[in-house]
Amino acid sequence: MATYSLTINLDQETVIELNKNRYTLCCLLSSQSKSGFPLSWLVLNEFLNTIQIQWTDTLSAYITSSKIIDNTSIYIPQPETLSNFNYSSNSAKIAATYKIKLAQRMLIEEYGKISIDNTNATPTVAIENNTSTNYTSGIGIMNSTGQYYGISAESLYGNQNIHLSPNTSIFVMFTPLEIKVNTVLKIADQKGMLINFLNTENNTRAVSYNINTGWDAKNANWASKYPAGTDLQELLIT
Repeated sequence: MATYSLTINLDQETVIELNKNRYTLCCLLSSQSKSGFPLSWLVLNEFLNTIQIQWTDTLSAYITSSKIIDNTSIYIPQPETLSNFNYSSNSAKIAATYKIKLAQRMLIEEYGKISIDNTNATPTVAIENNTSTNYTSGIGIMNSTGQYYGISAESLYGNQNIHLSPNTSIFVMFTPLEIKVNTVLKIADQKGMLINFLNTENNTRAVSYNINTGWDAKNANWASKYPAGTDLQELLIT
């Protein structure tokens, strides 16, 4: 099981301005999918000079009745043991999340029955819907706290299946907007940086950010800057 680590270094002026103006650091992980949308996988609202973001390739798969609406959070519970749907206590949404591995399948059947099996000959997560109900579905990744949050969301129509897998990049962006985890983000509202972990020594990267000059990776070929208005679906869903 691989663990990835990204360090973001901030100067003192930047720390003060980010905290004073209530900025949010929004992190999105890339994935492979035919028609998915990226989700805010991790958000931070308090800052000091060093930020360390860690995650593993430990996966979850989910289905939910939440709709895919830009800048709106999708209801995705933490993984449960195999059981019926999890009902939200504060809204009329239902969802189910289970731990899963590549080359496994999540099978959704009538009456909320869900199972995880090895009936998948591809190096992906397969999610198969054997009902006539349309869900939103996707995969999540565990962070260093042991919590799973979504990295992608797409429509899973009745009697269809989708195949998903994580990729090797993370997009980071500081924004004045208040963004929650599992939020659909189609367009970047601020400048950001895409960091690729392919062929990384020890799966670690380090970059810096300045409130006036923006992101810096010392011209490394594994990091690319992107302007506000970037299509995040095109950038992160391949």
